[in-house]
Amino acid sequence: GVMLGPSWLGLHRGQGQQEWLWLSGAKFNYTRWHDPASLPDDTSTSYCAVMEEDGDWSAVSCDDQDSAYVICDFTPGHNPFVLVGPVVVVCGVIILILGFEVCLRRKEFLEKNLEVITDVEEEPQVGGGIVNYGFGHSEIDRT
Repeated sequence: GVMLGPSWLGLHRGQGQQEWLWLSGAKFNYTRWHDPASLPDDTSTSYCAVMEEDGDWSAVSCDDQDSAYVICDFTPGHNPFVLVGPVVVVCGVIILILGFEVCLRRKEFLEKNLEVITDVEEEPQVGGGIVNYGFGHSEIDRT
């Protein structure tokens, strides 16, 4: 629904060649020719693939002076998301190292400051006469 007319796909068959290739030279594994039987057999001319507004492909002479929109060109081996896995692994390792470092420093601090440590924990005090029995349930002590 976005296309305004025929659009170049980046797929072509060069002069003297039988095989259709992407401009990058890569082979393709999907086609949607309007009529595969009507593909030109003539190898004396270069042909380019265009996509029509209905999504079907057509072969047109690359030498024509026709203009069309451009859809895409495939670059083999290029994947911008190929770094996601290594980045996640590196971040995980960094977090693990930092967590280990925090634990070591806390241990060192507690060993150097024994007076800060007490064996008996004081019961936390709830102020203002409010007794909380859990989420969504509270009772006011009116005494």
